[in-house]
Amino acid sequence: MSLPTASPGPVVIALVLLAAVLHASWNAIAHAVPDRLVGFAMIGLVDLVGGAVLAVFGGPLPERAWPFVIASAALHVVYNLLLLASYQLGDFSQAYPLARRRGWSRWPRSSCSAGRCRSSS
Repeated sequence: MSLPTASPGPVVIALVLLAAVLHASWNAIAHAVPDRLVGFAMIGLVDLVGGAVLAVFGGPLPERAWPFVIASAALHVVYNLLLLASYQLGDFSQAYPLARRRGWSRWPRSSCSAGRCRSSS
């Protein structure tokens, strides 16, 4: 017996490809712009425009969502400031892989500490 498989629609594929292009663009800007502050400002401007488009076409958010939106935005600003500082203090080729790998290395520990980790034995 074979299980049915879901095929992603063209919109999903287009969004995934757009995300890949945006990430590659971010990486190219981060490598190419000698002034890291200018590079981060350019990326932030693109984030702002994208968020504005989503806000206009996505409709209003429920009132109870706003604390999460504000907390997420604040954490993102802190993360970007710390990332900018690390890129200014260290060599980009060393800081970038460490910054990108750090979040994934904490994920298994945080899920295990929350009691959701199960032993396979």
